[in-house]
This record gives sequence, C-alpha cells and structure tokens, in this order.
Amino acid sequence: MKNKNKAHDLTVIQGPHCLADFQIERPPGHFGTDYAIDLVNELSETLCMKRKCDPRIVRGEAGRLSIYQIVSTSHIILHFGGRGVNADLFSCEPFDVGRSVDLLSERFGQKATIQYCQRNLTLAPRDTRPIPMGNMNALTSNPDTFTHALINWFDGDETLLSDIEHGTGVLKDAMDFLVEDRDAALPPSAVLLLDVDPILGSWDKGGFSGGYINLMKQMTIHSFVGINAAYTDIMGYTFDLQGVLNVIQEGFEFSFYEVDGIFQRFAAD
Repeated sequence: MKNKNKAHDLTVIQGPHCLADFQIERPPGHFGTDYAIDLVNELSETLCMKRKCDPRIVRGEAGRLSIYQIVSTSHIILHFGGRGVNADLFSCEPFDVGRSVDLLSERFGQKATIQYCQRNLTLAPRDTRPIPMGNMNALTSNPDTFTHALINWFDGDETLLSDIEHGTGVLKDAMDFLVEDRDAALPPSAVLLLDVDPILGSWDKGGFSGGYINLMKQMTIHSFVGINAAYTDIMGYTFDLQGVLNVIQEGFEFSFYEVDGIFQRFAAD
C-alpha cells in the first residue's frame, strides 16, 4: 500500500469533524428511539445540514442504541450506551462546532471530552511523516480501547467513486476486518450509500455518502466525483485497520491516502 508525501492540487474541499463524548449518570434505556431522532433532527436543523433519508437505528440490550443520519454534506452519528453518549458530527461544509457542542451539553451536561479535526482535501500531505502501519494496528486492535480512525483518500477512479453498487460491495468486503463486540454478537446491520448533490465551490459532480453502523461501531465513506477523492472513518473497540485500508484502496483504485487522525475515545458502553 502506498502512503506518499507529495503535493497534489485538488479543488478546495474541507470540513470540520467533531467527536463529542459525554459521561452521564442515567440508567440504560433512558434515551429511547424518539429521543434520539429528535436530537438528530435538532442538530441537522441547527447546523443547516440537509437530511437525505430517515435515520438508521440499531438497538441492543440494556438500552444501547446507535443512530446514523446521512446528510447531504456527510453524517450525524450518535451512540447511546449505559454510561455515556458518543456523538460524531461531520460536514464537508463549515458548521458551528461550538453551537453543536453547546446543544449537546444542554442535553447531556458538561462532563465531556471534545475532539476536533479540520479535514481538508485541498492538498495532499507534503511534509507529514507517515504513521507506521504496525503502530496504527496496535492502536486499533486493543479490546479495551475505543478508537476512531479518520482517513483521506486521493487519486481514485471517478467511475468507481460514482457507482453506488460498486461502493456498497467495497465496504461490505471491508467489513470483514471489523471485529465484533467484545462480549456479545451485535444485531445485524448493512451498508447504505446514497447519491449526494454537488456543492458549489467544493466539488462539481456530486458523489455518494453513507456506510455501515452498528452498536459502538461504524464505517462511513463520502466520495467526491470530479476530484477523485474521499473521506472515510472507522470506529470500534477492535478492527484491522490495515485490512480495511487495503480493501478500500484497491476497491476504488486510490493512489495514496492520508491519516487525518487516530483518536482514542471514551466509550459509552
């Protein structure tokens, strides 16, 4: 797999990615489906994110629940567990990160860890040192660690990046490298990709957005046809990051990638 440090001129596309983890003192099941949907709707309206479909919901034992809302500019994902709530907010267009954190704090209190990354496909990395793959897999293979890896992809095949059926197949293959829950089997889920509209000044041919969600686990991808690039993120207790990256790179014929960040996170479960 290639991980090149070279300049590559791309049309400007960037956006904030906010990870907010709240510790709560409420019994499992306190936050039901209606509550989760209401919060997703409030977030999307406040942050001017256009919802592309009904949210996807996965439920588990002891009140655990995960909800995934695909928006025209990426996603809103919330994981509700027995000890906390994890929020993942990402948009390819700027949004008010402070307002989103305030809104969540109004619901869940001030006991939180906030992590933030400004994702950018304006230029491929120039002077960034690549993280050795062995080190990355060490981080993402510890069952006692909750990890979120953010990846940028460059120089893909435009035809493949606009083909939802092909993209669904690639992500299904990549799911083989996501390890199941630490203690129990998870409810079934599936890959869902949707067409997204072009955004003026960012990319001119649209793309697709979506991915896979399960309890405390997700893999999403957002493609940008015209600049032949994509974002993806993978989250869970344990997963084979090298295996996931190999499948995605080969599946869309990307030339190289950039690791935006690997975040260690508080887990709601």
